[in-house]
Amino acid sequence: MTSAGFTDIALTDIAEPVYYGPDSAAAYGNLLRLTGFTAFLAGLESAKAEQARARLREVLSDHQTESGVCFDSRAWLITARRRL
Repeated sequence: MTSAGFTDIALTDIAEPVYYGPDSAAAYGNLLRLTGFTAFLAGLESAKAEQARARLREVLSDHQTESGVCFDSRAWLITARRRL
């Protein structure tokens, strides 16, 4: 970023859970609304697609908490100033 003309560069690590729904059934429905999931499943033969759906339901059930279905998530927030 320095060579691109930025200064005062700071990285902040952010770790927050991602909420997919109040229960695994709702989370499953929410995920199937995402283009990536539907495109992936559409590209599979019928039996493989059903296996993937069943595994997704299992994983969502495994992540059920008192607060709903949550997965760990991490990101970096990068801030900087453009040199004038």
